[in-house]
Amino acid sequence: MSKQIETQPAAVPDGLHWGKYIKPYLLYFIAGPILMIVEVLGEVLMPRFLAYIIDYGVSGEAENAPAFIRWLYDLCGRMTSDSDNVPFIAAIAVAMILTAILMMIGGVGGAYFGSKASVNFAADLRADIYRKVQSFSFRNIDRFLCAILTARSGIRIVEPDWLRERLLRMAERVIGNNADT
Repeated sequence: MSKQIETQPAAVPDGLHWGKYIKPYLLYFIAGPILMIVEVLGEVLMPRFLAYIIDYGVSGEAENAPAFIRWLYDLCGRMTSDSDNVPFIAAIAVAMILTAILMMIGGVGGAYFGSKASVNFAADLRADIYRKVQSFSFRNIDRFLCAILTARSGIRIVEPDWLRERLLRMAERVIGNNADT
């Protein structure tokens, strides 16, 4: 009885454990989403700061502002008279500038760490898949064609990366849109 040749090449190595590929880059996998959340929180806070300017700065009711804003207000100096709202508005401007800086750090850092994690993950996975393909017999390689093996192993690694990127972008939009309501 002859041994049957498998009809489909293995898409991933036998006994694939994702942790093996994630573990060396765990810091990147954690830092990327956390920094993205920092950016989204900044997007949520900016309209609130503008509302504070209108609600408490323009109306002259700075004493009724939330504790953090009052602390910034004390830091920038108290109003000299009831009509002078400049220090309060300056305090909120400082908060907005700090928030914008944190948003930039979060956006750039999230993109950097997310890209670093996914590229390294894909590189390690691709290396193992190529090692697996190299272990095929010449008979199997001839049967599957090298071009098909290469194309399948390449696109099967890129597709999860695209999925991860799309899911993170959708999650960012959902968090940002729901937090404003």
